[in-house]
Parts: sequence; C-alpha cells; structure tokens
Amino acid sequence: MYKALWHSFAIKYGRLRTALLIIVVTLLVALFEGFNVGLLVPLLQHLDSGAGGDHWISLAFEDLFNAIGLSITLETILLALAVLVLTAAALKYLRMILVAKTKEGFIAWMRTSTMGNLLHTDISYFQDQRTGSLSGTLTTQAFRAGEAYHHANEMLASLGIILTYLTAAFLIAPALTAMAVGLLLLVSLALQYNVTRSRAIGGNLAERENRLQATSVESLSGIRVIKAFLLEPFQWTAFRTRADEVAEASYRLGKHRSQMVVFHEAALFGLIGGIVFLGVSLLGFEISIVVALLFILYRLTPRIVALNSERQTFAGTIAALHDVNRVMEEASHIKVADGAQPFAGLKDEIAFSGVGFSYDPRSPVLKGVSFTAKKGQLTAIVGGSGVGKTTVIDLLLRFYDPLEGSVMVDSADLRELDLATWRRAIGLVSQDVFLFNDSVFNNIAVGNPDSPKTGVVAAAKRAFAHDFIEHLPMGYDTVIGEQGWNLSGGQRQRIALARAILREPEILILDEATSALDSESEQAVQEHIKQVHGECTILVVAHRTSTIQGADKILVLQDGQIVEEGDWDSLLANAGVFANYHKLQSGA
Repeated sequence: MYKALWHSFAIKYGRLRTALLIIVVTLLVALFEGFNVGLLVPLLQHLDSGAGGDHWISLAFEDLFNAIGLSITLETILLALAVLVLTAAALKYLRMILVAKTKEGFIAWMRTSTMGNLLHTDISYFQDQRTGSLSGTLTTQAFRAGEAYHHANEMLASLGIILTYLTAAFLIAPALTAMAVGLLLLVSLALQYNVTRSRAIGGNLAERENRLQATSVESLSGIRVIKAFLLEPFQWTAFRTRADEVAEASYRLGKHRSQMVVFHEAALFGLIGGIVFLGVSLLGFEISIVVALLFILYRLTPRIVALNSERQTFAGTIAALHDVNRVMEEASHIKVADGAQPFAGLKDEIAFSGVGFSYDPRSPVLKGVSFTAKKGQLTAIVGGSGVGKTTVIDLLLRFYDPLEGSVMVDSADLRELDLATWRRAIGLVSQDVFLFNDSVFNNIAVGNPDSPKTGVVAAAKRAFAHDFIEHLPMGYDTVIGEQGWNLSGGQRQRIALARAILREPEILILDEATSALDSESEQAVQEHIKQVHGECTILVVAHRTSTIQGADKILVLQDGQIVEEGDWDSLLANAGVFANYHKLQSGA
C-alpha cells in the first residue's frame, strides 16, 4: 500500500531521479566512512611502532598509496583522512538537503492530492465525516506521514553505514566482531517490544490528534451558539479532555523512546568491556587493533541506537501515513461519474420521472417523485421540514444520483451530461449562505474571476445589495470576515443572490433563500424573481407559502411524495393540503 503511495508521488513529481541520487550519495557516504575506519589500522600501527604495520589492511593501504605515487607515512595518512572526512561531510550535507527537499515535497503532495480528492469526491462522502478530523488529516497527520518517510530514509542510511562499519570490523578482527554483532542483535530483539508498542501508541495518537482537531474546529465555528447557551465551560472541558488524551499518548511514545536510550547505554558499556577483556587478556591482540575495533564500535553504536530509535519513531508515525492514505483512497472512489455530453442549453423542460432516493436504506426520502419544470417558468416546491425539498435540489445539481427513476433534461438523462457545463448553467442561492473570508467583490465574483467591476456592481444592484455595500468601510474591497461574520443575514443573502446573478444562469435555484430574511431583504429577492421570470427557468424551494404566489406551478411535497400540483388559485380552491398549509401560516 505505502509502496504504491510513494510510487505515485515519485512518478507524478519526477522524484525517482532524486530518490536514486539519495541512494547513490548514501552509498558513497558509507564507502568513505569505510575508508576512514580502515585507515585507522595503519594510523594506529604507525603511532605504536613508528613504522608501517604488518596487518593485512595496513599492507593493502600501503599498496594503494604506492599506486598513486605516495609513500604511507603519518603525514600522508592524516592527509588522506582529512580528504575523506571532508568529502564524506560534503556528501552528508548534500544527502540531508535532498532528503529534506523530498520529504517536504512528499508532505505537500499528500496534502494537495488528498484535498484534490476531497474536492472532487461525492457529497455523500462527507455525511459520515467530521470536518475537523479531515482538517487534522490534511495538516497534522500529513506532516507526521512526512516524518514517517524521513525516518524510513534515515533507517536505510543507518543500515548502510552499519554494514560498512561491520565489514571493516570483520576485516580487522572477525572473532571479536562476531561476538559484538551477536550482542547487538540481542539488544535489537529485546527492543522489538518497544517498537511494537510504539506502533500501537502511534495509531492511538493519530486518532486522538484528529479528535482534538475536530473539537477545536467545532468550538471556533460554533462560538455564537456556545456563548448564547453559556456552553463555554462544557466546550472547554471537552477540549481539555482531548488535549490531555493527546498529551498522554505523546508521553507514552516518548517514554518508550527514553527506555530505548537507557538500554542502549547499558549495552554499550557491556560491549566495550567485553571486547577489551577478550581482545587483550584472552586473544592477545595488539593494542592498536583493539583500539581500532573499539573506535569502530564507538562510531557504530550511535548508528545502531539511531537505527533502533528510527524504527521506533517510524512505527509511531506509520499510523499517520495510513490515515492520510485511507482518506485519499476513500475520497478517490467517485460514485457520481461525469457524463460525456456537454449541456447545450435547456430547450423544453426538466423532468423527474419516478425518482426514489434515500440517504439511509431504512429511511426513504423521496418515493416515486414525478414532475416537470418548463423552460422559462417558475416552479415552486413547498412542504414542511424533512419532506425532501432540498433533496430534490441536490439531485438536480447532481450531488447524488437517484436510486430509482431518472432526472431528464429535455431528452437526455442528467447522468449523461457533462457536470461542468451543467452546473455552470445553474445559479444557486441557498438558505445557508457560505461566504469566503475575502472582499465583497471577490465573494460576488466567485466562479467568474475575470468579471469587470462594472459587471459585479450591476449584479449587486439587481440583487439590491449595492447601497449597503457602498456604505461598508472599503466598499466592494471590504473583507467580510469568515463566513461573512461582519454582515447581517440579509446582507449575506443578497451577496449570494448577486453572485448567482453575475453568473447569468439559465436555471436559477432558490433553496429556502428567503426563510431567514427580514422583510426588506425578502422583498429584494422577490423583486429579482419578478425581473427574471420568463428570462430563465426558476425553481424555488419554500417553507412559507406567501413567497411563491406568482409561481407558474406549485408542487406540494409530503412524506417524500408529491401530493398536490397546480397554480396558486387552483390549489387554494382545491381546499387540500396546500390550502390547509397556507391557512396555518397565515393565521386564518
């Protein structure tokens, strides 16, 4: 799974060459480290005897020096060591830069790819998701997944250098090295429990971090409700609980890492003591050989500590990579597939034919709904809360596909139409207006970024929004705050209407657009409906019957079915559901 994730990143962003370069540089670093360690033998033997040693490694280096026209002396050995150390340092720096760049690129790719999938997936995916949790996946977990990549890379680098050191040690003293390797393997096996536990704790930490993010987003988004209902202590307690859960999991992860460090230090002391005793007292090695081996082990042990630490940290962060990959995969499964036929304009009518739909199979929302909305006419849909009015609009916008029946646009099934050209022909004004934390101008011009200011102002005037916009501190350049915080509900609604007008839609949908408006704002919306009636096809979803008196056709929804259909006068004369509904609202 993770191999496929990395492969996709590498192919799409051309990182294969960078990855190969990192491997080559890592191997070169290991090679230079090996030469550094090997030169210790002739260096120590020169320091001990003042002449070249008789160890085969010393003799091999002597031949190598002679081949390039140098004699092996203390000065040439030190010069060679200096060159090797500086070259290895430069290569290490290059490797760190390449790894850091690739890691940050990997994090950015995961975030943008996941967000791209979320933006293009079906609306239905978000029904069971918490926005805060998804936000945590895109930020915290994506960063931790990048850390997992980094730790995996460091594990490979440490492993390469460890093998280099072990090879040098085996060449110097095979028996002592075999003993040291055996002890180090026992240490690694003993630490496997910590690695396994870290993986479990890391998974728990990822879940808790997402819950904390979800709670923080909900608290800040719902600050008006929290203050209105005096929920500050309750919400603070909930946030503190989530924060304490994250802190506790992070502490446990750090505790396991600390245990590993202490265990390694004790093992290192035992390893050095054992090698000195065996090498000098029992096997009779030269001091220079024992010192060279100790130096190798001295350089090797931090690498083994780092390898085991990277193993543990990687195990703790792999859950974040799994979380990002899960969301990326789930969001990539699109059920509402795009059609191939471009929408060329409405010629006759939109028709629902025997449409059935449900979000939950146990609770059908629409049951065999059939109606037509003629081109240029105003079709209204009324009914109580939860009867399926907004679901009709969602199907028309093709956020979902019917489970039964079909939605026809002239002679074409809506599923056959290209979504972009279809939705581009629709202007939507809904009850829950979403505005960006941007200027008034940019909020009106959403979806029409190239619109001139004259066009935006004209749309605002038709939406009866121009006057109040002109009185804002910076007019059309006023930043309205998150979700239009600095505007009233009626002002937000009129900006949304101006946004729809600027689009010059062929089909205008007003979904409970006047339900929360003051009388002045409602009158503005009604006035615009009168202006465009006949110019475009209008569908109005309404809770209040008084707002749809001029409709060409009124559909009455009840319990997911159309129970009445007609114009205002005929429905009132029929004295049925609509008439009764109107009487209840008007107080008659």
